[in-house]
Amino acid sequence: MNVEITNRHIHVTDEVAEYARDKAERVTKFLKQDVRVDVVVDKEHDDFLVEVIVSGHKGNVVVGRERHAEPRAAIDLVMDKVSQQLRKLAGRRKHHQGESMAGEETVAPDESLDEAELTYEDIIDEELNK
Repeated sequence: MNVEITNRHIHVTDEVAEYARDKAERVTKFLKQDVRVDVVVDKEHDDFLVEVIVSGHKGNVVVGRERHAEPRAAIDLVMDKVSQQLRKLAGRRKHHQGESMAGEETVAPDESLDEAELTYEDIIDEELNK
């Protein structure tokens, strides 16, 4: 995983940069593929604007932006957003690959017929046995 911290209109301290790097590593730890994470910290008026861009090798891109008066709070908020988006993307990928979704039950073919529902063969057998 490659994490890059970029500053705009402000110099970010080493502690904040390390905090952002740790959070980015935690958010992407459950991804199986190698990803690139760009964290952009910007100062606009009295707020810090933090943007996180997660790029995968298959072209999947997840982007999150948050604004807060404190840089660490903005980082926490945006990492929560990105984490939620990545979980959603991973869930879609699992479902697309053929795994059943949570809450779905699979029914065996024999159990799917109700006693009131007879097959064509059952009806013919009953008519012939009369």
